[in-house]
Amino acid sequence: MIKSKVLVIGAGTLSRLHVSMLDQHEKYEAAGFAEDEVKYGYSGRPLPVLGSTSELRMIMDKHHIQFAVVAVGDNKTRERLFMMASGAGYEILNLVHPSAIVAKEVYLNGFGITIMPGAIVNPGTMILSGALINTKASIDHDCLIHEFVHLAPGASLAGCVIVGMRTLIGLNAAVNSRVEIGSDCIVVSGGNVFKNMANGERLKHTPLRRL
Repeated sequence: MIKSKVLVIGAGTLSRLHVSMLDQHEKYEAAGFAEDEVKYGYSGRPLPVLGSTSELRMIMDKHHIQFAVVAVGDNKTRERLFMMASGAGYEILNLVHPSAIVAKEVYLNGFGITIMPGAIVNPGTMILSGALINTKASIDHDCLIHEFVHLAPGASLAGCVIVGMRTLIGLNAAVNSRVEIGSDCIVVSGGNVFKNMANGERLKHTPLRRL
C-alpha cells in the first residue's frame, strides 16, 4: 500500500514522537520537516528539512504533500502554525498512538489532535482542534478539552472537567472533578486544582498559593 506523505511542522524533540507515530501508521508516512532552523529530526532515520514555516505552500507544491501535523508543544506557537498550515491548504491530521486507550464514545471534534502513547481518554469526552494529550495523560469521563490545550505527560483530569483554549496542565498535575479552567491558564508540574480558574490564571504546585 502506498502511504500518503505528511509534512511535520517543527523539528524539535517532540517531533520524534510524531515521526514515530507516522512510521506506525498504515496510511501515512513522514516526508520531512518545515522548520525555521537548519537541522534534522531523528526517529531512527534522518528526515530532510524541506523548508521554513514561511514556505509551507512552496513545500506543498514542490513535494506534492497534502497532509501535515504540527509537532510543537507551546500552545500559542502550535496554534499559530496550525493556522498557517490550514491557510496554506494542508489537511492537518489527527494522530492517536496505538497504545492509547480511547473509548468509542470519545469525540475528536476537529483537526490536529494528537494523543500520545499510553494516554487514556474515557467516554463522553470531547477534544477540539490542536489539542495535545501527551504521554500517559489521563482524561476521565465527560470532559471538554478546548482548542490547543496541552496535557503534559502524566497529567490527570477527573470527570466533567472543562479546560479552556491554550491552557497547559503540567507534568503529573491533577484536576478535581467538575472543575472549570479558563483559557490561557497554566497549572505547573505537580499542581492540584480543586476549584475553578479564571482566564489567564497560573497555579503553583500548591493549590493555596497563586501567582
